[in-house]
Amino acid sequence: MMSSSSQQDEVDILGGQLAKLDDEIGTLMTKRAKIRCRLNQFRARTSVLPPEALSIIFQYACDLPETANLDDDHRPVAITSVSVHWREVAQSTPSIWNRLCLNLKNAKYASEAAFNLLQLYFKNLGGQPINLRLSLPENSGNRVLGDEDKHDGAATAESSDIPISSIFQFIIKDHPNKLRALFINLFSLEWSNLFIQNINPSVGLPNLNKIHIGWQQDIIHNHNWKEPLPLQASLVPRLTDVSLTMASPSFQLPHAQITDLHLEDVAIDYCLHIINLCTSATECHIFYPQPPDDSEAEPPENAITLNSTSCLGWAFGLQKWDVAFLKHYTFPSLQRFRCEDQGPDGLEDDDSTTEEEMRTLQRKFLSRCPKLTVYERAADSFINWELNDLCDDLPDTVEELYLRRVEAVELDGCVNRLTRGADCTMEVFPHLKILELQGNFRYQFPDHAFSGLIGMVESRRRPLDEKYKDRFLLEELSLKWGTEIKPPPPPLTEDQEARLQELVNGGLKVTTTRDVQDEYRVWLPVKPVKA
Repeated sequence: MMSSSSQQDEVDILGGQLAKLDDEIGTLMTKRAKIRCRLNQFRARTSVLPPEALSIIFQYACDLPETANLDDDHRPVAITSVSVHWREVAQSTPSIWNRLCLNLKNAKYASEAAFNLLQLYFKNLGGQPINLRLSLPENSGNRVLGDEDKHDGAATAESSDIPISSIFQFIIKDHPNKLRALFINLFSLEWSNLFIQNINPSVGLPNLNKIHIGWQQDIIHNHNWKEPLPLQASLVPRLTDVSLTMASPSFQLPHAQITDLHLEDVAIDYCLHIINLCTSATECHIFYPQPPDDSEAEPPENAITLNSTSCLGWAFGLQKWDVAFLKHYTFPSLQRFRCEDQGPDGLEDDDSTTEEEMRTLQRKFLSRCPKLTVYERAADSFINWELNDLCDDLPDTVEELYLRRVEAVELDGCVNRLTRGADCTMEVFPHLKILELQGNFRYQFPDHAFSGLIGMVESRRRPLDEKYKDRFLLEELSLKWGTEIKPPPPPLTEDQEARLQELVNGGLKVTTTRDVQDEYRVWLPVKPVKA
């Protein structure tokens, strides 16, 4: 009979042997998995592509336009899940990780998964900077304001959630060199404080080039900060592109170095204040300006010249401020002027300036823009100039004309004023190269009106005398009409299509609306069929 000590010795030996076998089995399983993975890679068609080729393909697949919606688009992550080979190539291609939209749970917390995604992108960036969008759900109802909001149950955290303060610290304090562009859709006073506090004064954000801040619509400025939050030039030496929506004066920017400025839903007096400070801005747009917060605020009365601005967008509708703008502002370098849309909520009921007085101001304003070559009437809710007025007011330097809200009556005027006479004496927009007409004119587009339009185009295309050889050279025609009208407008007739096609074959670039909404047809030349 075996003693208990002998039994224990044998149990230990057998246990050791089993452990050794388990280790060997684990090693073999790992080896087997690696061999199978390698075999699958050789069997896959993509395995024949060298890493350099795959890297180029990945860059092409992830190269999206700036306007693309990235809310749920994490293409680099999807690529890494295809195979080990793809993952290795993707992780060694930093340029595909340079754009990320981080969807936050609410105004106070991000999920652990979102934070892990942020860390993954920053890890694979290498030395590349990133365009980062911090996106709050619009229906979250979370406002980051003051103590009165701390009871907001929607902003409570789960055990794995990451505080927003940690997100800002990771982005701004821990990786200051990697931020190239920052977009925030629902900014707040608390977030602006976190943003400023996490910037290391000795490092700053050296590669930050663009920032978009959309302030919360229902924000209550209940805070104890008596001084504005300054984003000094020394902290953001490369910041040139700024976009503000519903901006708060509590957040100040280095205005003197800004070259691209976009203001939306901002009080009109604050808009002009910022414009006056951004003396280096080459591009400046004001969308949907709001009345001043102070009803007694007055427009500027002194002459202001902005020498750098070459592209300007202004939304007419607040008449007192429109008058001051047209009367006092001069843009000697202006090349592109765009009449932006004006929301109906921002219109000011003020009839103190007559239509003729406004026309006179418009004409004088345009006469102070000697380099103007592009005019766009983009407004939907407020017509600033009819085409007949434009022909009289715009300088003859205009080469591109884009008109929205064109009705049938205005189209007839357009045809009559722009048709060149046989004696070559007509000088309305003598350098016009591009004409775009957008509106509901197609519904009332009889054959005679279409024929007149074609005749106008032909008059600007046919050869001229030697002294006019470089003038009246219309190169592009775009006709865009709404398809949402019921009943929808009839399609172009065969004869109308044939006449347009003849112009296209002769070298004119033509774009028209298709018979379905929001789609356009770019006409291509067609070679004549030989008999």
